[in-house]
Amino acid sequence: MIGINAKHHRHRQRFSLGHEIGHILLKHPPERRCNRKQIADFNAEADLFASEMLMPHLLLQTWLKKIRNPAALARVFDVSEEAMSVKLRRLKLYFHGEPGRQHH
Repeated sequence: MIGINAKHHRHRQRFSLGHEIGHILLKHPPERRCNRKQIADFNAEADLFASEMLMPHLLLQTWLKKIRNPAALARVFDVSEEAMSVKLRRLKLYFHGEPGRQHH
């Protein structure tokens, strides 16, 4: 069972659900069986899972050909601007503040 806080913004609810699904599909053990480092590592992995589920890399690259504004992209993917910015930075899909240009 996954519980989602109904008082949180829809974006947070969707990310939380993706995060929890990530724990399940990645077969993470319950936190009570983990030390702090393992908990942090598993949570980071679940965050990456949720990020990819909500903002698939290949689909994001396709949209970046049309839309270069992170706020507009966030609306397209129905995620927070913060989540979109983190995703773009992690994938290095920006250059001098402009998403979409990869610097090599």
